[in-house]
Amino acid sequence: MPVDITVETAAGETTFVVWDSLATQQFTLVVEDEPIALHLDKGQWILRTVGEPISLPTFDRGILLVNGVDFITYNTELWPAYEDSVFTGGHAFSFWDCFNESVLGYPPALPGPLGHGAVPPDTLKQFSAVVWVGNNYNGDLAKWIDTSIYSYLTAGGNVLLMTRQGQSFIGEPLRDYLGITWRENTTNTISNCISAFPDPGIVAMDRTGTQSYCAVFDTALATTESTLLFKETASFFTHRGLGVWKKPAGGGTYRKGGGQFVFLSGRPYIWADDDLRVNTDYILAQFFNEPYDMTGTVPDSHAPLFNLEQNYPNPFNPATTIRFTVPERSYVTLHVFDVAGRLVKTLLSAGMERGTYPASWDGTNNAGEPVASGVYFYRLTAGRFGDQRKMVLIH
Repeated sequence: MPVDITVETAAGETTFVVWDSLATQQFTLVVEDEPIALHLDKGQWILRTVGEPISLPTFDRGILLVNGVDFITYNTELWPAYEDSVFTGGHAFSFWDCFNESVLGYPPALPGPLGHGAVPPDTLKQFSAVVWVGNNYNGDLAKWIDTSIYSYLTAGGNVLLMTRQGQSFIGEPLRDYLGITWRENTTNTISNCISAFPDPGIVAMDRTGTQSYCAVFDTALATTESTLLFKETASFFTHRGLGVWKKPAGGGTYRKGGGQFVFLSGRPYIWADDDLRVNTDYILAQFFNEPYDMTGTVPDSHAPLFNLEQNYPNPFNPATTIRFTVPERSYVTLHVFDVAGRLVKTLLSAGMERGTYPASWDGTNNAGEPVASGVYFYRLTAGRFGDQRKMVLIH
């Protein structure tokens, strides 16, 4: 089948069409300028799961709470749940929204969103845990699919997914990862949610409304690394699973205790607030060990490599942060250029030891004057290493 591959350079974008006919193929694409980024199927014509690699995660920013529920439609149930810290159990967190709520705004209890849409790998890898509040309504499923969740898990990130229509969110290989077998259909209405976990820290959950479109699965799990957390005992001819916890014995590539995946079926905003808050707090604290201590995150065999991350937030106003890693003691420069290649701002020019560092740009030039809205490029050099990325300033 034909596959679009778009190569982005400082001069613009060039799209190639390659023909995919084998399980593994290589293609050589020629462009006139140095590539900045490459996009596979940018127009999203292909039904797919995105698996961009998560390289050298830092896991140093705690919990990322991702909202996938439309505030306009579900405001009555959703707003008080966020006000009561239902989905994070009182833990500190950063916030990301699949949507861009400009009409109602956000509950005061939420910090400003770091971004919107799918979560890019360079952002994902900074967080030790992701709490995803899904719904499969108005486009949030596509954002989940376009986020490298499986790669994040195998790298050592921990994920708590709470959503209805779980079959849509958990296809292969996530289904095999959890070791579950789906049963019944996608429109199940459930009557109860009973704790199947021996510790009293996981409690049964009451409903504040109709729990419909709930995915259910066999209570017998296909892997000994997974544990049943919740079950439904009233609506089917036998008990069905509603919640499951996977803890791989070997952890993830970059974290021995990582790679944990918890799935809780049902509309997350319909569970009784007090019950769900108790369970999310327990899962984050007892399973995921939040707040996470980064000591010993990266094994000795994974020495730091040169890395320039995507700035956050992006687009931004008035300031943005750029994180980078240098693998050895180097003289480091970080410059901002406009689309014509003219130097706008020197952010850094100094000798630095090996490590990961942040830098910030406030949207001014070297004279301290504000620059116009638009696309800019930042380029980092450290000894023999060099890389460049694009960012957008909006006034």
